[in-house]
Amino acid sequence: MLTTADLDKIPPPQPLIDGLLYCNSLAWLHGKPGHGKSFIALDWAGCVATGQPWQRHETLLGPVVYIIAEGTQGL
Repeated sequence: MLTTADLDKIPPPQPLIDGLLYCNSLAWLHGKPGHGKSFIALDWAGCVATGQPWQRHETLLGPVVYIIAEGTQGL
């Protein structure tokens, strides 16, 4: 349990992709099948791995692990 004083000490989230994804958080990318979710995730991963902006959103350069859980034939 944290007190309100403890909560005040928590630093603001650090953006991994500014305005979209944050470090030390959980994100959910969802949509209809076949609408490009995997390609967006790969694009995000590539931008973070190289430190390149994603669609004009700054990224934080860092290591990336992409786990393919389905559709391995297409990747």
